[in-house]
Amino acid sequence: MPLARSRDRVKAGLRAKRVNREDRIKSLQYFEYTVPNYLPDSFKQFFKVNHETIELLCQTLGQYPALLPRAIPGGRSEIPLQKKVLMTMRYLVSQETIKELSDRFGVTEHSFIRCKRQVIETICDNLLSKFIVWPQNNDFQPISQRFDDMGTRNFPGILGAIDGSHIQIEAPTHNPKSYFNRKQFHSVVLQGVCTEDLKLIDINVGCIVIKTPGD
Repeated sequence: MPLARSRDRVKAGLRAKRVNREDRIKSLQYFEYTVPNYLPDSFKQFFKVNHETIELLCQTLGQYPALLPRAIPGGRSEIPLQKKVLMTMRYLVSQETIKELSDRFGVTEHSFIRCKRQVIETICDNLLSKFIVWPQNNDFQPISQRFDDMGTRNFPGILGAIDGSHIQIEAPTHNPKSYFNRKQFHSVVLQGVCTEDLKLIDINVGCIVIKTPGD
């Protein structure tokens, strides 16, 4: 008798998990109806890029195996590539949690994490080195001239503007003190170099924070 009750409890628990999983899907129309009706300014405000950039990014990413449609159809409907890209863009530009974003886009948290990982890894593996490139020697003079034209003549020979930023993270389980910065939160450091038109030519991200007496 106790064994039968235990089995019933396990079955009830599994049913509850399935119900909770379905309950987590809060929106089924945001991508399908709301996003297409965004005005251009609203779309760019929300995703930080315009429609054309998203379309170009989808065309480019769609060539790589990790984001190709399943060769053998079956199972649940596949998440469209544009939806994967938009989910990833919103994840990168907002402070919304994965739970909030998965609800907004009508997918499970597991699917959201898998999709944004696919998009980010494909960009890093295939596009990063093509679009963020240090200038060649014959580019130095034109870049320096354009900086001069901005009124930086007292500082000649500029090839780029450099700055850094703390990217906030949750405290790592391993050596968390190394990631705790002078602003009193855990972070990794992003360093970027750009030309006068804000085009990135070099980035370095992921270094741990080292506090010095002068900070």
